[in-house]
Amino acid sequence: MSVLLKRCLFSAIIACSWGCSEEMSSNNNTSLVESTKKVKESIVCFVAQTPRGLDIQATGFFIHEDGLVATAGHVVKETNLKIAYQNKFYDYEVLRPNFGLVFNADVPEKRKVIVWDVAVVKILGEKRLFPSVQLTSRKEFEQGESIATLGYYYRGTSFSVGNETNIYALLAQGVIAMSIETSNTLTKEIEGYRLVLDISAGPGSSGSPAFDPATGEVYGVVSSAKLVDIYAPSEKDGPKELKRIPIGVTNCDPVNQLADFLESYSKDSFNTQAQNMKEASSSE
Repeated sequence: MSVLLKRCLFSAIIACSWGCSEEMSSNNNTSLVESTKKVKESIVCFVAQTPRGLDIQATGFFIHEDGLVATAGHVVKETNLKIAYQNKFYDYEVLRPNFGLVFNADVPEKRKVIVWDVAVVKILGEKRLFPSVQLTSRKEFEQGESIATLGYYYRGTSFSVGNETNIYALLAQGVIAMSIETSNTLTKEIEGYRLVLDISAGPGSSGSPAFDPATGEVYGVVSSAKLVDIYAPSEKDGPKELKRIPIGVTNCDPVNQLADFLESYSKDSFNTQAQNMKEASSSE
């Protein structure tokens, strides 16, 4: 084979590789854009009224069209919050303050309690159908899998949002840096994984959905982030202020128990509707 022919073949291979790489990157970006649009329709913001306006407190996302919202369990411990969604504010009731498992309850020396920082609330006073996310049925995840989060992280928007919900969700993409197995100590059955993401999160991010960038399927709920304390000069030349800066590591709790909860909720809702119809027809 001549030197010229070898050079031509080499150039063709490089060009093909570059073109394939660009095409794959473009496809990945398109998938993320589309999945983000789907998830964005379903996320809500938890806000609190303060003297300076409405402050972003946390994020949540619809998991059922009746107005059921999943968020982090520690968020619902606050009693003065409202949900902001599409320029409206809603009161809500807490249906589940957290989720968890008790393993080996009858074997004290091997009894194990797992509490996941995941809660469900229901919007009050609104008769409409809300767009909900698709929850994963997976329980196991691998290191290195791509993942994204979308939430009202106040450093990416505005901490004080005034009297209107002119707030914007912040998208972050990374990988699963660690998956921590939660399993029954007797049966060894895996009940779910806590995920550690190489994504920055902070105040306002709690309750954000962590989802598959390709499909929008939600893998977990952002529960906490690793922060470092830094004392920085104040804006008015006063004493230094404590600022908590994220270091790019975020914890995420699983959503697999939400599917069981939704199945139970749907059955209860159906039975309630059937009972109401029966009572209405009998009174006629």
